[in-house]
Amino acid sequence: WRRNRGRCMGTLYWQFNDCWPVASWASVDYFGRWKALQYFAKRFYEPLLLTVCEGETTATVHVTNDTKIPVEAVMNWSLEKLNGEVVKSGSLPFTAISEKDNLVAELDFTVELAGDGKRQCVLVCELVIGGAKKAITLTPFVPSKHLELVDPELDVKTGSDEFGAYIEVTAKNTARFVYMEIPEADVIFSDNFFDLPAGRTAKIRPIAYADGVDISNVRVYSLYESF
Repeated sequence: WRRNRGRCMGTLYWQFNDCWPVASWASVDYFGRWKALQYFAKRFYEPLLLTVCEGETTATVHVTNDTKIPVEAVMNWSLEKLNGEVVKSGSLPFTAISEKDNLVAELDFTVELAGDGKRQCVLVCELVIGGAKKAITLTPFVPSKHLELVDPELDVKTGSDEFGAYIEVTAKNTARFVYMEIPEADVIFSDNFFDLPAGRTAKIRPIAYADGVDISNVRVYSLYESF
């Protein structure tokens, strides 16, 4: 919908919250905890949105700029194996024109994804503005259940700095849908249910939680642990 700006000028989703404890499509549960949808909505409604539209072996990379200011940026992309080995990569400086969807790159991986390549590779795109990474996407070319995922060997560290407590999660191998929780505690994180490409680190902060909650008790899972 965001890539179709001009024909579609807005979206709504149902529903925001639950009025009693129940399993439902709401994005916030009865206790005020964010479900996966709420974290995804926070990302897919960003005013400057990075998205990838994948085909069988092709991909188009878009940046939708819903602000009134053009943005100078760099798009770094890499086709990677699930262990982080780079198969092909590139870097593209561009201007994200304001109030417009911007087609940044058209990529063809017909050769690289031949055979079992589609089950073993993902496309990682990073949006860099002013030298800082502003967004990252991970795009597979098959359904997640068909990826040849291996143990991401997630390394988790906790600490605090001048901005408060934080959790650092590093993936040795590609991790899909990284999920964090602190048992018996209602916590809202700065991000959750996110993809973490091999060799990358995500720094996440608990932004709402009760006094006395021990952040070092955090538990971290990914799609791999589900099967």
